[in-house]
Amino acid sequence: PPALPHDADALVGCGERMHPSIPRRPELLLRAAVGLRQEAESRRQRGEAAVAARCRAAALRALDEALPAIEAAGSLPGGPTAGKVTVTAAVMRAQLALGDGDLPLALSALTNPVYGPWTLASSGAAPAVMEGPLATTTLTVALNAFVEAQRFDAARQAMDLLERKA
Repeated sequence: PPALPHDADALVGCGERMHPSIPRRPELLLRAAVGLRQEAESRRQRGEAAVAARCRAAALRALDEALPAIEAAGSLPGGPTAGKVTVTAAVMRAQLALGDGDLPLALSALTNPVYGPWTLASSGAAPAVMEGPLATTTLTVALNAFVEAQRFDAARQAMDLLERKA
């Protein structure tokens, strides 16, 4: 029988069972990571710490495999949906890194030249991708990271872009 949407074990196993030669593996891993992060948060709120930790760890593994593969490809996956998934995953990676106290990793995810949400938001390079809640979340996460890193010029730029979005 197919896995139910909230079958945490099936979500965790998704990336582990995916064949390495699947052409869209990085995009599929990012989609799985987004679902795993949501499932981890839901399980954490219900007091299921062990399941939440497994989902979070699987999300991190998927992100840490897929994002470098997209960087190596040299461009966002084709289509606005795939681009949004990639940028959403990069923002998520930055948030997780900030939560873990890993500021260099957060800044690296935000400013990556291929998929970096801050790179795309500040340059206007992907307007179809950087709109609505994704843009607002990107700018908020970037603002927090830049303030923490004492990169005040970039923080001011993020704040200005946030004000324009409001």
